[in-house]
Amino acid sequence: MPDFPISTAFLGGTIVGACLWLLLATRLGWPVSTTHALLGGLVGSALAEVGPDGLRAAVIAKKALLPLLLSPVIAIFLCAGILSLSRLMASRIPPRQNDCCDPETWRSNPYRCATEKTHGKFYRHLPRLWESLHWLSGGATSFARGLNDVPKIAAILILALGLAPGSMALDHQYTVMGAILAVTLVMAAGGLWNGYRVLEVLAYRVATMAPGTGLAANTGTSLLVLLASPLGIPVSTTHVSTGALFGIRLTDKTVPEQGDALRIILFAWVITLPVTGLFAAATSRLF
Repeated sequence: MPDFPISTAFLGGTIVGACLWLLLATRLGWPVSTTHALLGGLVGSALAEVGPDGLRAAVIAKKALLPLLLSPVIAIFLCAGILSLSRLMASRIPPRQNDCCDPETWRSNPYRCATEKTHGKFYRHLPRLWESLHWLSGGATSFARGLNDVPKIAAILILALGLAPGSMALDHQYTVMGAILAVTLVMAAGGLWNGYRVLEVLAYRVATMAPGTGLAANTGTSLLVLLASPLGIPVSTTHVSTGALFGIRLTDKTVPEQGDALRIILFAWVITLPVTGLFAAATSRLF
């Protein structure tokens, strides 16, 4: 947007519009994208401020909207490939012995039935390695989310701080670090406060999950988001993780038992941009 004046009304409309939609979607248990909501808020506020002639629609579509649309599709095929590769390696998993453990315990950790004869002298370390891989994959996904999502929100906060009186006296480096730290802490608080609603939908109502498939989903999500971040491509961790789960669903050819939420997720994705844009435009005009 050339020569676009950054104002309190514009930033306020963007933030309030995105927050209203994210709070509503979380209350309903819909896993929508913060990146998608911010994009809708920016577009809605800009339209309210300068109209369609002042909006660089082609640039927005190429640099923001296109990555948001393509990343879940890439995640589907990436996760399906990872899962298929892991299935090829599954021949190394020892079969359950009658006196080893109950079937449910074996499914959660198949290496309980490993022996020195089947897996060599290091077989005792396999259960701990299996559990560590799960924690590492979850940590990698969280790190990727922070790497790609936090700067988008922090950028809005930095712009707002620039409008404050005496902002020229602020040290730029400390302002950036302070904004990133503040966004990270508040994001963690939001996850603890009400994130379980979205967690339950993704964990149980997109694909039938098991330890192996969960590991594949986390690995695919973290790889894609980590690859996009150094390139400055704004992808949605929510969209990518949902795409990864759908890749599991296609590979296993199963439907979740607790109620399929895929249609409502796709519906929420479709309406995120226009609804957030309307919220932001209305808020911007009120400001």
